Amino acid sequence: MQLRDEVRAAASSSVAALAPDCAFARRLRRARIVARERNDEAAPAELPDERWLRERFALDGSLAACVLEPVDGDAPLVVRPVHLHLGLDHLVLAPPSGSAPDDAEAHALAEAANRWLAEDELALVPARTDAWRLEARSAQARATIDGFAALRAPSARVASGRNIVAWQPQGEAARRWRGFENLVQMAWFEHPVNEQRMAEGRLPIGALWLEGRAGSAGARPFARVRTDDPAVAGLARRAGAQVAPLDADEPLDAATLVDAGFWKQPLAEGDLDGWNEAWRAFARWFDAAAQPVASLRVVLTGERDCVEIAFEAADRFKPWRSLDRDKLLERTG
Repeated sequence: MQLRDEVRAAASSSVAALAPDCAFARRLRRARIVARERNDEAAPAELPDERWLRERFALDGSLAACVLEPVDGDAPLVVRPVHLHLGLDHLVLAPPSGSAPDDAEAHALAEAANRWLAEDELALVPARTDAWRLEARSAQARATIDGFAALRAPSARVASGRNIVAWQPQGEAARRWRGFENLVQMAWFEHPVNEQRMAEGRLPIGALWLEGRAGSAGARPFARVRTDDPAVAGLARRAGAQVAPLDADEPLDAATLVDAGFWKQPLAEGDLDGWNEAWRAFARWFDAAAQPVASLRVVLTGERDCVEIAFEAADRFKPWRSLDRDKLLERTG
């Protein structure tokens, strides 16, 4: 998607929105890079921030699938209702955040699809409007779901705005998944919900995106997690950590992880103005909440790069250290 690439290309100029005298910019100049990673796979299955979280929490499975809680102790297989934009010779995944159905639409679409899936004893359950469970009604259907869960399935976040060919699920059950997906697409073709959405100028829901399954978290690296992302919140709860919203009025400390995801939606939607405003919002948040904290670890990620930076109280006494913020943020934009 060209707009998404433009957001990345504009990262260095967008940083101009971050005033050089703001608290984050001042501390960044004296900060120290303590870790750096880059993923050069042609079609990564996850974004760097997803990988960082999955590894720290020793998560068994997909971070995106943490959006739904276990049911009776079993981890559900998570799928998302999405819009696929038809190009000249390919399909592009539209940002799920901008095309999610409402509650009535979700249940109507699930009911229509379930009539087509009944023969295979599979059923869609809209646990959230934007994230559904795929459930089995027999042992054979459970085996089918287990096969889907074993597929290498890139998250909707990493595939959003892209030609979906390289981001399709891969593995032994990939053909079976394509057959399942075709049934759902036929059930939704010219469905009244989609006819109404198009009449209102909204994107129709035409397909499901496989987010996978999330099992248990094997580690609790943070006692508390502040986030507005339901998947990150679900990960924290799996680890037994306390969860609070990003703007919670609580002091920060070394045992708290803050998911400051101001840029997630602007990046997915290719919104340059939103990207600039995300930096300004982050600067305001940092000045109010994080600036008073003496020691911090800040993890900056882009589409392929992940850089971890240490902010220490003694940094202000090291004038010889000067981190080039524009180059750093251009790589992680």
